[in-house]
Amino acid sequence: MKLMHAVLIFSVVAWAAEPDTTPTLPSWYGLEFVQSETSRKMVEIYEKTKKQARPAIESELQEIQRELELDEPRIKTLQLAAEGALEQAGRAVRGSIMSGVEGRTKGATAVTIKKVLAANNASWSMSGASSQPLWRAALAQVLTAEEQQKLTSARDERQKYREKALAMLLEQYVVERVGLAEGQLGKLRPLLLQVVKDYLPDMSNYYNDGEGNSIYSEMVPVMVLGVEEKAAKDIISDKAQWERWQMMPGQYKESWNWIKRNHETRLKREEKK
Repeated sequence: MKLMHAVLIFSVVAWAAEPDTTPTLPSWYGLEFVQSETSRKMVEIYEKTKKQARPAIESELQEIQRELELDEPRIKTLQLAAEGALEQAGRAVRGSIMSGVEGRTKGATAVTIKKVLAANNASWSMSGASSQPLWRAALAQVLTAEEQQKLTSARDERQKYREKALAMLLEQYVVERVGLAEGQLGKLRPLLLQVVKDYLPDMSNYYNDGEGNSIYSEMVPVMVLGVEEKAAKDIISDKAQWERWQMMPGQYKESWNWIKRNHETRLKREEKK
């Protein structure tokens, strides 16, 4: 028994005396690794943000070619300008991405940095490349005044068609859910069209594709909130009809506050131009 005890003590002492062969990382490694991973995340978010902004400017290029049938050299010039405009738009958001990621990784270590970054689901959006000075200058240089006017007219016609189509869809919702008579509908129709014209540009977050060509159908009934209550009540005097009218926005009613704020912000921005 004493012999076994002595052997056990000797083994423990011998084990404790063995040198630690675990490699020691230099003190700078942790900081360098955190910085490297943080930079990688910044680039990843930036590229993703730029990718999301790309379809809009590509759609505009396709529209220009479809309406004006430009020759290849001019199209290539505009394609190059589109890439530059994307980079120009990206510069405006790059600083925000950097500060945002750095703020969320403050205090992270080499052990925790990957987990911290994986939990970072924040997203950023870029202003449209087509609104950048480089793109506008390229259009002015490449397109003649006549071509620019033709393009503007085509866009105006397409916008009018979209507004009318959406107003007709909104009208259909109202008829189905409220049950209006033809006389009531005749009075309400111009009010619905005006709401579509006023608020459609402010509903971009509810578009269901990358180019803003269509809107989620669930959001269409929300637009009745754009009709002034007094004007609507003058037309919908029946109590049961009015109750159904008020129920139309459904679960998306709160979204109207966001749309309205978007609308007010856009109008103020346009006033300053």
